[in-house]
Amino acid sequence: FDSRSELYSLNRNGHIDGASDDLISILKSSIQYSEVTGGLFDVTALPLLELNQESFNNNNSPPDVGTIAEVKSLVGYQAININGNDITLRKTGAHITLDSIAVGYIVDKAAALLGQGDVNNVLINGGGEIYPRGTKNDGKLWTIGIANPRDNSGYLSVIDSGDWAISTSGDYEAYFTDDYLYNFIIDPRTGISPTELASATVIAKNTIEADALSTACIIMGKNDALNLIESLPGTEVLLVDKNMSCYRSSGFPDEMP
Repeated sequence: FDSRSELYSLNRNGHIDGASDDLISILKSSIQYSEVTGGLFDVTALPLLELNQESFNNNNSPPDVGTIAEVKSLVGYQAININGNDITLRKTGAHITLDSIAVGYIVDKAAALLGQGDVNNVLINGGGEIYPRGTKNDGKLWTIGIANPRDNSGYLSVIDSGDWAISTSGDYEAYFTDDYLYNFIIDPRTGISPTELASATVIAKNTIEADALSTACIIMGKNDALNLIESLPGTEVLLVDKNMSCYRSSGFPDEMP
């Protein structure tokens, strides 16, 4: 964390008065997606991630069940209290990470600024989060490559852009073990990484939603993720499990020929 940032101050002190509109907005969105996913997307899961980091750094193994149970008591998005521009974490020791939503928020902000300047043909790439609008210089749609979670030399699928944003989250992005079984995506129910899916690519109406839901889908697993996405208007998903089997929601774009 940047020691000068608002988030650092919030995590250190448990409260911050007069927070920026940006921090208020992103935390309100985080709470919204926590509610949509039944708490499986949870920005307060940072203590569990830190516990895993410490355990693998010191012991090269996941934390024990007892320690996980202790740390889980610090986790829960309901501890975030927002009153105007004042924020309080109602659990002592609660900490927040915005890694699974901040890039999407930033990409959307950039797109809004470009839109004010009448820039209608643009592709903003935040890494795993992409916002395409309009067409390329030759008048053709943008081409979006979806990462192969086990081979970074090629794409799993290539699709034409549409009037949407797209985000991919995967176990390969940051991990503790070379088999990706233990990684930086943490299930708040178990305190360790989910075991079924290798990646999730979500299409949504904006990038912040795609960013948050792509992380949530990995935690939820195939069936629950597909059910959730099918219930949300304007969203689609491509899931890849640890065996490289693919599962698409009903409206996910077809691969380019």
